[in-house]
Amino acid sequence: MAPDQVNNSELDSMVRHVLTLDDTFSMPSGLAEKTIRRLERRVLLRELILELSLKAALVIGSLAIFTGIFVLINGKSVIETLFARFSDNRQIIAPFLVVALITILIDQLGLRFYNRYHQEAV
Repeated sequence: MAPDQVNNSELDSMVRHVLTLDDTFSMPSGLAEKTIRRLERRVLLRELILELSLKAALVIGSLAIFTGIFVLINGKSVIETLFARFSDNRQIIAPFLVVALITILIDQLGLRFYNRYHQEAV
């Protein structure tokens, strides 16, 4: 039987059958809880990363729309002017962007993951 063809009830019955065959086999205590906690952490982290990606896409999309409208109103030379200003001041702008990115990652992923995980564990 292929692994893709096994459904939950068949898998449960197979595990029960194997466990009843050998009386000397014992499951470590807390294995189910540890497995559930790992799965919860994985799902929580995936959810937070998806939420952060959605927020980033919304911000980038909004900036793209704003830039498009700005270019339509003032012409294409606006992009060249903005790019020249950003490249001239990149030594000032880059640290602020790095600090902002680190702060957003810590806030959106680190603290929320830590907070939710420890609330669920209690």
